[in-house]
Amino acid sequence: MTQHIKGNQGMTLVEVLAAFSILSLLLLLVSSIHFFGQKNFMDQTSWVEKQGSVRVAMNQITKVIRSAESVHVSGETLIINGADQYRVTSQGLVLNGQVIFRDLATWKVEKDGNKVLIELTSTAHSSGQAASIATEIYLRQ
Repeated sequence: MTQHIKGNQGMTLVEVLAAFSILSLLLLLVSSIHFFGQKNFMDQTSWVEKQGSVRVAMNQITKVIRSAESVHVSGETLIINGADQYRVTSQGLVLNGQVIFRDLATWKVEKDGNKVLIELTSTAHSSGQAASIATEIYLRQ
């Protein structure tokens, strides 16, 4: 009843183990490349978000300053039109008690005549870099 096929001897255990080892190494290589790419994607996304939030905060401040009637600097507090106060607290950059930028490492504001200098720097990213932006605004007299 059973027929033997000539030349069909099957695979030895050593051949099966060798094939399994090669396949495992290939799978390990592909998965490590995938996880490395995924980690870099997440790091870059976080970095871009930090840069974007610094830019948005600076754009908001400069827009308000450009349309302001009066701008005063008292220490590290920027006072616009005598009412709006931008200042640094432990929560971040605050406008009239409302946090507008959380990841703040440094905030520098100076007024020299009709020129206002503003510098914002975010907290360091996991790679050690910090997003920073600075601008000079000349006020109309």
